Amino acid sequence: MRKDVERFIQKRLSKNEGFVQAYRDELKALKGGQSPECYVLMCGDSRCAETAWSGEKVELGEVFGGPATMGNVVNDAVLATLAFNVDHLKTKFFVVCGHTGCGAVEASMADFSSERAILKNELEKLKADYMQVQAHSQLPESDTVTLNVARNVQAQVLKVLQSFEMEVASGQLTVLGAICDNQGVWGDEGRLYFTSINGEDCFVKGENK
Repeated sequence: MRKDVERFIQKRLSKNEGFVQAYRDELKALKGGQSPECYVLMCGDSRCAETAWSGEKVELGEVFGGPATMGNVVNDAVLATLAFNVDHLKTKFFVVCGHTGCGAVEASMADFSSERAILKNELEKLKADYMQVQAHSQLPESDTVTLNVARNVQAQVLKVLQSFEMEVASGQLTVLGAICDNQGVWGDEGRLYFTSINGEDCFVKGENK
């Protein structure tokens, strides 16, 4: 085994031991099943942590945090996962969570012609998604990348609303857009802002403590 692979495996196993010890009671309690309150789709970015939603500790059984996608794009796998959550786990909230400083959005705004084909294809679709959406009506003054992050979040929200129209109309499911401000564009780094509720623009933040 290569040394770097061995170091990686041992590091992750050590981290897992901490998880096992910290969440022993919760893991035992959830053996019989789960009914997460919300499913959060986040960007595939290591700076986007589930604990942004739950505080210092992960809320096992409360937040369904995956799968993450580049640019928090809603694809068929995400829609199928949400269908399972709604139909079988009784999940009531679905959140598309983007973040300031999103590399995928930045890349889609630049020349990506030299990227490998599969990445070019995804960036083209990402850009096409948010270019169809009007600028957010309630955002504070923001840079162009952040404005497009908000447009992209809304574009993905609209995909979900189209696929789950009946569930949303009946109140069985609520679809929200949100942005985690990793870059501190609007205040503290890491603060969460809700930007839409069932497709309607809003700008809701927590209070500083």
